[in-house]
Amino acid sequence: FASWAGGFRGRQVIDRFIAQVSAFTSAPHGIVYLLLMQNNDPRQVQALMAAQGFTHARKVASTSVGVESLLVIRFSRCAPSSGS
Repeated sequence: FASWAGGFRGRQVIDRFIAQVSAFTSAPHGIVYLLLMQNNDPRQVQALMAAQGFTHARKVASTSVGVESLLVIRFSRCAPSSGS
């Protein structure tokens, strides 16, 4: 269960957020940054976000802390401009 109390793959809260992400962002140009651990299955998170209309994803930062690999992914509904 663990993935430290985040449930299966550590995504209990992340999956609930993704299901409601449109309520937290402006349309049509919403942007979301998510901090994920590698065991959160970032590829599946990206697929779930794409299903919500956030079809552009880009890793903007990554690091390792102890045994955890962390990354920040920027999700957007439209392609980022060259300055973003």
